[in-house]
Amino acid sequence: MFLYYINYRPDESDLCNLEMRVIFNKDLSEKYFLSEKDFDIDRSVFIKYKIDILASSNSFDELIKKVEKLNINQEKYKVKYFDVDDKVKVEFNEKHRLEGIIGERIEGDVDVYNPKVMFALTLVDGTWIFGRYIKNSGEWHKHEHKPVYYCNALPVRIARSMLNIGLGDNLNKKVVDPCCGVGTVLLEAAALSVDIEGYDINDKVVENAVKNIEFFGYDVKVENKDIANVDKKYDLAIIDLPYGILSITSDEEIMHILKSAARITKEAVIAAVSDIRKELDEAGFKVVDYAVVPKKHFKRFIFKCILK
Repeated sequence: MFLYYINYRPDESDLCNLEMRVIFNKDLSEKYFLSEKDFDIDRSVFIKYKIDILASSNSFDELIKKVEKLNINQEKYKVKYFDVDDKVKVEFNEKHRLEGIIGERIEGDVDVYNPKVMFALTLVDGTWIFGRYIKNSGEWHKHEHKPVYYCNALPVRIARSMLNIGLGDNLNKKVVDPCCGVGTVLLEAAALSVDIEGYDINDKVVENAVKNIEFFGYDVKVENKDIANVDKKYDLAIIDLPYGILSITSDEEIMHILKSAARITKEAVIAAVSDIRKELDEAGFKVVDYAVVPKKHFKRFIFKCILK
């Protein structure tokens, strides 16, 4: 069993919940949850850490006995109390006392500053939990510093989440981004070792996408091509529909992209700056779930779709 702890910006709560519904089949009411699923948390921008639970009890004294029975022998370890449940308030000195009690039940040398293994202790919904602490590496942050960036480009956080929403547990899907822009989605997919290809009708934009991909040392195929001329089939399309003063797009062009996407893919996760459920239906897609990400001057709608 694992305890997952999530965090998100206020405008991302809906998107985070959509991602968690896809991956864990859960609608969240708190920023933590229990699951038997061992998920690679580095995939998500929202999961900050997980605790691989080794012992739990409604009684701290009983937890101590269970930790003793584990017979843990670990060099360079640390025990830390984590504030997971906002309803539980534990004072600073009390945290240290509890950490010390549990630490005494572990064989090996303590290393407070550079531990090889971090053990987590917490009290959640009346249950004491002890386990191995696993932190999200935040590896995706590096893509925020790509050499070429457009002001209306899809944020890295949303791109990564859209991929998770589309991929679910299957990283073997063949993916396409037919409006790839400077390659934000391509970079996130490459980091996850997902097979993805990108297209864009603007040759200069394609050049910039290639620059970004090469900067991070990835190998991703990108072509200057209209989606209507793509003749390959894919399992999943990730599409950020063009918008804004740099990409003025008519309703006809939007329908052109959607209908072309329906021809080459089985599933799609599509970002738009308006509610296009009617257009998606007309193009041949069924919306199975969606989220809204409000920004200062507009809203992004993220639609998870399958072919009808």
